[in-house]
Amino acid sequence: MDIAQERAALREALNIKVSRESYVLGLICIADMVSTILLVRAGKAVEANHILVPFMAHGIGCFFVAKTMLFVVPLFCLELLRTTRPLFVKKMLRVGIAAYLLSYGIGVIAVNRANNHPPTQIASTTGAP
Repeated sequence: MDIAQERAALREALNIKVSRESYVLGLICIADMVSTILLVRAGKAVEANHILVPFMAHGIGCFFVAKTMLFVVPLFCLELLRTTRPLFVKKMLRVGIAAYLLSYGIGVIAVNRANNHPPTQIASTTGAP
């Protein structure tokens, strides 16, 4: 591959237009993350995702990075795949949106019904208990 072909390939790779479905799923993930952080800090909720609980225990910054990576990386990969399989990716993103909203709703109901759990502890960045 010569330099001109490499530049053309790079230009094409940087010119990816993000799908509407990826934006929607990303916004849902961001809303979930922000609401989780606010509610946990207020002591009104716990992180229900057992994968993310240890990150929350290390602090909001750590939780933010972990949660962000867990949705940005897959969305990025799907957007790359969309260039070769656009219909498949569009359908899978729509399934992902529906599944996320459904699991979020079921999770909220289940956590609120249990109501016998200790609040998630967030690591202090100030050193105060």
